[in-house]
Amino acid sequence: MASDRAKPCELDQEKYDADDNVKIICLGDSAVGKSKLMERFLMDGFQPQQLSTYALTLYKHTATVDGKTVLVDFWDTAGQERFQSMHASYYHKAHACIMVFDVQRKVTYKNLSTWYTELREFRPEIPCIVVANKIDGGAIPASACQHSVGDPPPHISSSIPGAGNLQ
Repeated sequence: MASDRAKPCELDQEKYDADDNVKIICLGDSAVGKSKLMERFLMDGFQPQQLSTYALTLYKHTATVDGKTVLVDFWDTAGQERFQSMHASYYHKAHACIMVFDVQRKVTYKNLSTWYTELREFRPEIPCIVVANKIDGGAIPASACQHSVGDPPPHISSSIPGAGNLQ
């Protein structure tokens, strides 16, 4: 009868023997390039077509920091308003946040203050960085944007197709 049992699956032990686990959430409006940012950074790939993220996509990444193995969970959240009610659970135990906006759509920058306020409601102490994405489109320069909530988080500019500033 023992032969009828399912065999235990083999896990990638490197990912589960980590010295530490870190959770990083990625926030921003729909279609600002959050998933593409993850794809380019974590897999060094780029596919020009992308379906909208439905609720959440979880990416796992192993990194070595100061000689220790760290398992990093990147939570790529959906930016559509219909998922707003689920955001509270996304913030739980997050260690850091990446907020993304599309420089070609100014409203996505204006909405960062809503994302930032919500983030600080649930996780007031975690570090946060803002990514000005799609700079290759040449619309609104990131330097022209003014942050309107508290101390502005640091920001970087990126171009996903060309992997600009993603190292």
